[in-house]
Amino acid sequence: MAQGLRFAAVSPGSRNTPLIWALAEHPGVEVHSVVDERAAAFMALGWAKARSQVPGDLQWAAACCTSGSAGAHYYPALVEAFEWGAPLLAITADRPTRLQGVGAPQTVRQPGMFGGFVRGAVDLGDPHADRMAAMVQRVNGLLDQFTLGHFTPGQLTPSGGPISPVGPVHLNVPFDKPLEPEGTTDGVSLGGGTSGLGRSEKVADANHPELLVQLGRELGPVGDVWVVAGPGAVRGAEEVQGVLQACTRWGAVLMAECTSGLRFLGEGRNGILCCDGFPLGGDVPDPDLVIQLGRTPVSSSWDRWVRAHAEVPRVVVGRRRMDPHRSARLRVNASTGTGMALLDAHVSFSPRVDSPMKAALSRAESLHWKSVGAHVVQEVVSALPEGSWLGVGNSLVVRDLDGYCPGSSRRLQVRDQRGAAGIDGLVAGAVGLGESVEDPVTLLLGDVSLFHDVASLGLAARAQKTLVIVVVDNGGGQIFAKLPAGKSPALAPHWDLWRTPVPMDWRRVVEGLGVRYRQVESGESVSDAVHGAHGVPGCTLVHVRVPPTT
Repeated sequence: MAQGLRFAAVSPGSRNTPLIWALAEHPGVEVHSVVDERAAAFMALGWAKARSQVPGDLQWAAACCTSGSAGAHYYPALVEAFEWGAPLLAITADRPTRLQGVGAPQTVRQPGMFGGFVRGAVDLGDPHADRMAAMVQRVNGLLDQFTLGHFTPGQLTPSGGPISPVGPVHLNVPFDKPLEPEGTTDGVSLGGGTSGLGRSEKVADANHPELLVQLGRELGPVGDVWVVAGPGAVRGAEEVQGVLQACTRWGAVLMAECTSGLRFLGEGRNGILCCDGFPLGGDVPDPDLVIQLGRTPVSSSWDRWVRAHAEVPRVVVGRRRMDPHRSARLRVNASTGTGMALLDAHVSFSPRVDSPMKAALSRAESLHWKSVGAHVVQEVVSALPEGSWLGVGNSLVVRDLDGYCPGSSRRLQVRDQRGAAGIDGLVAGAVGLGESVEDPVTLLLGDVSLFHDVASLGLAARAQKTLVIVVVDNGGGQIFAKLPAGKSPALAPHWDLWRTPVPMDWRRVVEGLGVRYRQVESGESVSDAVHGAHGVPGCTLVHVRVPPTT
């Protein structure tokens, strides 16, 4: 804080937990929690403009956010700060190098993301305790070059560098897990994740199948197979049927996440397992081969299993690398349909009769579905029309859908936002989806996600076709309570910075923007409310309040 940072507008996330904690612990910094990153940046900019009027008294304001698309919301404020000459510091948390370019969630190329609209930018690189002094020196050296008001051409900073007119600065700070402070207030952990970049990627395709041929020889007859389908695993009915038929031929167990396109197929396909109910260890034997389709699965259970079973051969099928663990044996660079055909041609599948693995997995799955109980997402799914579209938000909603809904008696078409896995623009995206398809559209999202895109309800009010927005309102930001941060004693005094309650009179806001509003009262049926909303054209918002622990 030696460079005059006095104000911070923080938008809570997981990856920027160490930054929020450090700012909150410093008595000289005024900290505000602001859900919307765009608003946070402009709030900090307003403070910075007011405090930058006195030459020689340079005080910085910061906006601080998590990794992924969050930082992109800072762009308009940084453009204004650049042209105005305001001391605005954009601090973006980031993922470490080992998670870049391998399909990790909320991971985009952040260094340089603001182009020429910052006066300076520093990417601090991977966090290591022995680099702390050098990291601090880099930041201080960057901020030291700026001054307010008039200065003499050629004048130098105390460290000997040229002085520049003040303006916005981008500070990109990668963190590895654990993200919570160690102990109480002794300091922020700089991460204890896996070091190194893991296995180098090997790629095969239809024109160069040599590595696939080699893999087939090394594996020999393959008995037990898991096909794990993450977001966007299949595109179109032909690929759906191709995967299902291949699984039947191979005797494979299909584990399909809710966003894969392979979960809600109708016909009561209860044999399709969900990834978030994924059994860890226990009496479930390892498969001979794992085939991963689509983007990286959302499930934390899957993440833990891969970490613990890196020796199990795993093949990723897709045009881009989707292997944050960097432990896959091979990537087949092809669409899902072509990739499955190549595997069929070069791997010898020999399904086991009475497989102990399948029996154990079936028992584990049965116990999972018996234990989950009722949940609002089940009622929503049960009320959706045959063949309709379901848009799914991020954070808790996508995980609840995966963990509580084994399937549907009706065929549903699911669309997600798992590219950068942000909560941005979900309402506007659903409006656009509704304009491009004929079947009804339902959007399922949380209250913080709706708040982030509340202005787009004005767009939704123009909808002529049926559009139903279901808001699961748990009091804001409850996913953080389920993360390790929620159990950290050091973060407890500042927990309000992560809770992000949304103090909104939703009826007045929604109806004021021209959208029908329906609140589900205690004891009423969510499925009846959703079913009724699908009976009328235009947009209806169904507001479902649930306990904060949900």
